[in-house]
Amino acid sequence: MIFMKIMKKWNEDFEKMKEIEKELVGYKGNFGKEENLLKFLKKQEELDKISYKLYRYPQLARDLNSLDKEATEKFTKDTIFVCRNIDRAFVG
Repeated sequence: MIFMKIMKKWNEDFEKMKEIEKELVGYKGNFGKEENLLKFLKKQEELDKISYKLYRYPQLARDLNSLDKEATEKFTKDTIFVCRNIDRAFVG
């Protein structure tokens, strides 16, 4: 039961991460105001915290049981998503 709650939360956080990523890309060219930079940095920090949890949980679950297919899929899914989203690297 706990595992299912954790997986549900993982999926919710993964979707939230994608939404925040889109928001961050939307700041491109909008750093003329100090407040926009501050908002961007706060969203970036929120994304970093979520990304860390999304990466670590499946990694730890996979370490406990290397045959855990769901943990491996989630670990791979998160890793691919993070590696593919280079749009944010050029926001400034």
